[in-house]
Amino acid sequence: MKDKAIAVAGIAIVSVIIAWYTTSTHIHKSFIFNGVNYKFTSVALTQQQQEQGLMNSSVNQSTFELFVFPSPAIYPFWMKDTYSPLDIIWINQSTVVFITNATPCVSYSKDQSNCTVYVPSKPSNYVIEAAAGFVNRTGMHIGSQVQIN
Repeated sequence: MKDKAIAVAGIAIVSVIIAWYTTSTHIHKSFIFNGVNYKFTSVALTQQQQEQGLMNSSVNQSTFELFVFPSPAIYPFWMKDTYSPLDIIWINQSTVVFITNATPCVSYSKDQSNCTVYVPSKPSNYVIEAAAGFVNRTGMHIGSQVQIN
């Protein structure tokens, strides 16, 4: 009985490791839109990573951050301590469901509670942040298909 319990515990640990590995940045390295492959510069999987986002980061035309959420829901974003304007793209499975151009929020109130909160109108399970202008430059729009690799 003791050996069986140890075997079951071992299987459970291996299952957790496999689940972690398949949702880690090893899986989500890039996305394809209109036949072009774009590499993620960072992937936010944990709540702490998602809260940090691109705060205090330098952003350029090749900056792409992916936020991975456990299930489709309404995930609001804000631009606290973010110095560059961003295109924020909410994606449900592979379909773009909401897009906004978000402006920096660095000099409002001390705690930055005055920062605009960007709330999508539809649930999503992925969000991509890119330098402002990406959406217009590529022709991305609500309903566009994005393949996350």
